[in-house]
Amino acid sequence: MGVVKLPEEKNISEMVKEMYEDYKIKGDAPENKPKEWKLPFSKRFGAPAKVKKNNILTLVITTNKQAKMIWLPIDDNAIYIPRQKDTPHSVTTKNIMQFGKYPLAIVHEDITEAYNPEEQIEQADKENKLAIGEKVIINEAKKAALALQQKKGLPMNIILIVIGLVVAAIIGYNLFKGNLF
Repeated sequence: MGVVKLPEEKNISEMVKEMYEDYKIKGDAPENKPKEWKLPFSKRFGAPAKVKKNNILTLVITTNKQAKMIWLPIDDNAIYIPRQKDTPHSVTTKNIMQFGKYPLAIVHEDITEAYNPEEQIEQADKENKLAIGEKVIINEAKKAALALQQKKGLPMNIILIVIGLVVAAIIGYNLFKGNLF
């Protein structure tokens, strides 16, 4: 008969090191997670003063598929892209989004209406093109809104007060008659 070798015993620290190396190889290690994108310093510099002067951070998509971020002033609910001074691009409160703590508008160079997320969601909902997660969130928001509008039944406090009054009346009646004890 041959000799059977038992596997080498490993202590816990070696097993943890092996597990961590396997974890790193798969790419799920904390060092491999992507960093959150921040607005470049040149665009952040002086931003609060620009916002106070009624300027908006605008993501301009050009005809040659480039994107530029520019601070532009809002004049009469319109912004004017530097290359197209004569063409106003409509920017209203429904078109303004938030990027961090800065107001943001997404504008295409050739289209005079700014991007409106509400219209896009409604259109995608009609065409049944929403992602499942978005549908769940929107449905939960609608359910919460309906729950706030509708109040069903009597409040529990009224029911408890009525039951308490009935019990007190029965006990009072029996005490008055002398039948309680």
